[in-house]
Amino acid sequence: MQTCLKCGKEADVAESATAECPACGAIYLKVAQALASKQQERAAAAEKAQVQAQANSAREAQRAAYAEEGKRAEQVRRDGDPSRGLTCSACGQADAAVGRVKGTLGLELGLWISGLVLSLFVIGLLMSIGNSNALFGQPAR
Repeated sequence: MQTCLKCGKEADVAESATAECPACGAIYLKVAQALASKQQERAAAAEKAQVQAQANSAREAQRAAYAEEGKRAEQVRRDGDPSRGLTCSACGQADAAVGRVKGTLGLELGLWISGLVLSLFVIGLLMSIGNSNALFGQPAR
């Protein structure tokens, strides 16, 4: 008694390589080989999909780690390292809890005025060099 793997009918058939199902005409050996081949293909495809899914999840985990590292670096750049406490945004000194430095307005004004005077001096010097012919008795044309 043999059951056809294609149609499911049971029949009294001799065991041979060319035994056919009397209901559908399928050769038992060929149908069994084809089903075994399809099962192997499905198993291989499932294994390949599983490997691909693992690789994808590993890449996603790596991307997430890089993104988190980038966010932390951006936060450290913007706010300073939180493990160091307060950080000065101008000089980067840690634990510099001084809110305001006194006396900087006068220094700023002094630098601006000295820069202005220096630039006017340079301009005057250049103009006097350009008019040096007039200084030595030759009239300007």
